[in-house]
Amino acid sequence: MKKFLASISMKLSEYYPDTTHYLQEIPEILVRPSFFIELVSGDTEALNQTVFKDNFTFKVVYFSPINEAGAVDRILELEMMEGVRQIFNRPELPIVNTDRSAVITDRRIAVVNGEVQLFLDLYLIDSQEVIEDYTMMGQIKINNYYN
Repeated sequence: MKKFLASISMKLSEYYPDTTHYLQEIPEILVRPSFFIELVSGDTEALNQTVFKDNFTFKVVYFSPINEAGAVDRILELEMMEGVRQIFNRPELPIVNTDRSAVITDRRIAVVNGEVQLFLDLYLIDSQEVIEDYTMMGQIKINNYYN
């Protein structure tokens, strides 16, 4: 899960390098503008004996800067909404420090209470090798009794 959070954060950093990112936890003193990224839900389903599908939903929130009047710039918010939508427009998300990518299956984005909120649904297929152990159990003594 940490690699997914880092992957989303790195993707945002490519386009917004000077914006602060918070992962899974918002501090008491929030710096604006900033991104907050958290895991909303996750589960694993077995596709067969050795292959598993890990499903995740992440929430990305952009906290817009506040002007002197204590309000956010709505035009800037809409531009940011479109920018974030474009960043995650591709069907895959490269996973940091691996040669793998997660598949993005759904994106939902909206402006809610002055925040741009993006929900990303993605999955990754994993396989686990089944190791069959054919170690000999040793000698056994079988006593047969006949009447």
